[in-house]
Parts: sequence; structure tokens; C-alpha cells
Amino acid sequence: KETIVLRDEKKKGIPYEDTPEIVRMRQLVRDYNQLLERTFVDMPKLNEPVIVIPPKKPYGKPTRIFISQNQKFTRRIFSNRSWEQNGRFNGGWWQRIPSEHRKDIYINDEPTVEIDYSSLHAVLAYQGKGIDYWKEIKTDPYQTNIEGLSEKHSRAIGKCVLLFSFNLTDETKLFQAVKSDLQLKIPHYKFTFNNLKRVLAKLREMHPDIEDDILSGIGLNLMNIDGKIAEHILRRFVGSDIPILAVHDSFIVQV
Repeated sequence: KETIVLRDEKKKGIPYEDTPEIVRMRQLVRDYNQLLERTFVDMPKLNEPVIVIPPKKPYGKPTRIFISQNQKFTRRIFSNRSWEQNGRFNGGWWQRIPSEHRKDIYINDEPTVEIDYSSLHAVLAYQGKGIDYWKEIKTDPYQTNIEGLSEKHSRAIGKCVLLFSFNLTDETKLFQAVKSDLQLKIPHYKFTFNNLKRVLAKLREMHPDIEDDILSGIGLNLMNIDGKIAEHILRRFVGSDIPILAVHDSFIVQV
């Protein structure tokens, strides 16, 4: 199977000419897939090899994700006919399960730990402005402290609004996406456009240095950078023959 995929604006794969850089990228993904083939990735805590995810919308159907050694194949996917948009590593079932289940993953019968880059896309947006976020600002970029909500739920809404705002350019579509993603997880919060407008205004106030990135559609460019970070990490681990599972901005390895 092809491991380097270039898609058009409709998310359909399109042909492309190989370059030395593409050949190099392809070889790494092939080597990574070979490492995964030799690696037993399991969740021994489960009685059945499947995780059922409740629907996001009322009356929707649940999603069943099978925990299988046949569900590990990874590709690197680029978007919008551009090698500068997207470029993330996509494939393994561990990317599709809810984050709270990932702590139960074992690699070759050994327990694992997940290491992540905190608030990666917000930090990368600041880096694009020449600002080292964790040295110069240091506050939680998602904590909006919404009245009547816990810190956990306030942060979840702030995170969703900010990250979706990097991927979209239309305010209405942004609020619809946030509501769709979170309304069943935080049922006691009213996801009205007026409430979400206040959250967005608070985020603009919190982040004046990257305000022009909000609702700019910069998200695929940020994914391109985190794809390059993942490539750097995978190259190191594949070269050392150490199994590692990429989840875009986090990585799962044996303890």
C-alpha cells in the first residue's frame, strides 16, 4: 500500500511526482510499519477486543473500534494538493480510541506511558510570531474560567473553541462544530452562539499576539509542523528499533 498520500480539496487521493524528499519520507513510514508489524499492541484489560464509543449526537449510532493487530497500518496524509498542509501520520487504532483508554495499552506485554506536547498548536502559533510560549507567557492557553462551570469543563470548552478556530474561517461553523463535539460531554452548559461568542471573545483577549490566527484556517499548516516533529521522533525510535505509537501530538512508549 502507498504510505505517502496527497489529497485534493475534496479529500480524494491524487497522483504526484516523486522527489528525493518524498522517497525519504516514504521509506521512514515503511520502516515504521515494519516495526509495528513486529510489535504486539494490545489492551489486555478488555474482555472483548473492541471499544464502543457513544454517539456525539442524540439518537446517533455508537462507533465500534476493534483492537486488532491488523489495524496498525500507518500512512502520512497531505491535504489540499500541498506538501505544506497536513502531513500527519494516520492509521493505528490507538489514534481512534478515547484518550482515557490509552493508558491501558500494552506494547509487547509491557505497560506504557503517554508523553504529550502540552497545548501544541497554540504554542506553535505563538512560535510563528517569534514567541516562546512556555518561557514568556506560561499560563494555560485554554483556561477560560466560564461562570458556573468547573475548571475542567471551562478548559475543555476553551480548548475546543481555540483549536477549532485554527481550522475554520467561519464563526457560525465554528460554534456548530464546538456544540456538536461537546454538548453530550457537558450537558449542563448551554452551547448557544451567544455563550460561545463570549468564550471566543475571551480567547481573543487572552491571545492578542495570535489573534489574526483565530478563524484563519491555519490548522493544516500547524499539522504540517507537528507532522515534522513526529517524523523526527519516529526516525529516532525506528532507528533504535524501539516500538512507539504516534497520536499526533503525543507518543505512547513502554514505561
